[in-house]
Amino acid sequence: MSHIKTQISGIRYNAADARFEALVTFHGPFGQTSVPAFSHAPIDADFDTLSDEFLRDALTRLTAPSALRMIRTQTAIQTPSTQDYPHAA
Repeated sequence: MSHIKTQISGIRYNAADARFEALVTFHGPFGQTSVPAFSHAPIDADFDTLSDEFLRDALTRLTAPSALRMIRTQTAIQTPSTQDYPHAA
């Protein structure tokens, strides 16, 4: 069974839309996936309420068939050497 850690960042209140906004990042075995999340909780909502709503919204968005995803993997990028491209030297 794999464990996925979550991180909620960038929490702000958008007065124009009367909602809270945040970025929820899921840290899993294949890298990081970041999803925007929203909550229509009242302005005086506590963090536990907001985090529950952000997580629920992010999971809904993440599993939606039409979801756009940004996945950052933690694999190392190898820089080609001049031996790989002798004509470039």
